Amino acid sequence: MAQITIIIPTYQSGHMIAKALDSVKAQTIPDWELVVVDDASKDSTGQVIHNFTTAVSNKVIYIKNNIRLGVAACRNIGLKNAKGEFVAFLDADDFWEKNHLEKGLATLTKGADFCYSGFYIFDRNSEKILNTFKPDNKIINNTLIEIFKRSFIQTSSCAILSRKLVETVGKFDEKFLIGEDWDYWIRALLCGFTMRYSGYVTCYYNKHGANIMYNTLLLSENVINFYHKYLDSEKLPRQLRKKYYAKSLFNHARLIRSTDPQGALNEFTKAWKIYPLAFHYIVWILYTGINKIWH
Repeated sequence: MAQITIIIPTYQSGHMIAKALDSVKAQTIPDWELVVVDDASKDSTGQVIHNFTTAVSNKVIYIKNNIRLGVAACRNIGLKNAKGEFVAFLDADDFWEKNHLEKGLATLTKGADFCYSGFYIFDRNSEKILNTFKPDNKIINNTLIEIFKRSFIQTSSCAILSRKLVETVGKFDEKFLIGEDWDYWIRALLCGFTMRYSGYVTCYYNKHGANIMYNTLLLSENVINFYHKYLDSEKLPRQLRKKYYAKSLFNHARLIRSTDPQGALNEFTKAWKIYPLAFHYIVWILYTGINKIWH
């Protein structure tokens, strides 16, 4: 059995996945296996994986879906085929420093169930680093509350999990088109597992924004679904649950206000009823209602 299984979900990434694979090959921890789950790509992804397989002695499993199933389903297929003591995720357009697994496993072997690294946010086209994420003390000391407020782990490529955690938490929720990993981290913490920062920035997260407005709307809809899922979770503070569910409705309403004023008005109103302490919701209700009458 390999010490660690690396799972790469991919779709149409033949032009970029080689860099992710090269970073896997360069790891200072040699005892790994790789599971690549291809979500019905029609490009050169399969050939790139084949070339990589012949260039390494480690076990490489390549699974290609007949139809597109989505990233959550791909992660689940990867978990089903993972045999390692630990599981690491790597997106096809991200990559690692050569000591990523080494630093992560060092953290896990000290008693953590879940390790995440810091990461560089970079632009693949310009090859420039745009920003760097390292958790502050607020995040480190109050991880569950802070990650519930916002998904500070912006890429699953920085995460390494213990097998015990994976077996307990189970599958990724395939209802989420975006944010399935955010939901998984919350579920792990609610199960009592320990999340720790490795102390190192060893991951590169490719920030790209094709069709920005569509992705923004899709993300906003999935954020609503996320907070609705935990609205009745007694393991989280009640007011926190209500505040962030209302906030997700409010943010989505602002996005659709020009194209669907009635839908926006309904969501502004619902947000205020859920969390009436947010007085500015009333302003938006009045503004949207008056604007709708005049137009």
